[in-house]
Amino acid sequence: MIRAYIGTNKHQEALKMYSIMLEDKFIQPDKYTFTFVLKACTGVCDFEKGIKIHEEIVKRNLENDVFIGTGLIDMYCKMGDLDSARKGKDDVSCGTMMAGYAYNGNFYEVLELFDYMKRMGLKMSKLSAVSALLATGEMGELERGIEIHECAIQEMIDSDVMVATSLMTMYAKCGVLDKARDLFSGIREREIWLLGLQQ
Repeated sequence: MIRAYIGTNKHQEALKMYSIMLEDKFIQPDKYTFTFVLKACTGVCDFEKGIKIHEEIVKRNLENDVFIGTGLIDMYCKMGDLDSARKGKDDVSCGTMMAGYAYNGNFYEVLELFDYMKRMGLKMSKLSAVSALLATGEMGELERGIEIHECAIQEMIDSDVMVATSLMTMYAKCGVLDKARDLFSGIREREIWLLGLQQ
């Protein structure tokens, strides 16, 4: 039920269902429940409730679960508490953290985490690529943008529409309009080809 409420953006109802669940001795929340309840807290900006849920997660020794960890990072980023958010060390949590920094306009920290991921040999996800490209574009860091482009090619995610669009935007913001135009043409050709397949 909680998941269904989240899927239809009924975050308050999801939180009410969670409260009912806690009152029942026979039904206990698991890691998936906590992941969705954290999303509900973020959805209604009830960060006080989110912190209480975090305390409950710690009590149950579930804080190191990757799904819950990502949910916590996302929640703390949205509430602007980046110190609390910066706990993750794997590729998933780093990608979420980078998105959180980008969301808050902390572009230098986005690139710091990108460097950390490279040093640790962590896989660059589409989310981390998009966040890093946003940061380089906003900061006018063309050389760093090219480096991220090369990483995206190595990870074979450069043809993803979101990544390709972020690459195009980064090159445009850095004044390399020919490259931006080439990427735009590539995206358009791919869209036309996909439309042909669907017909």
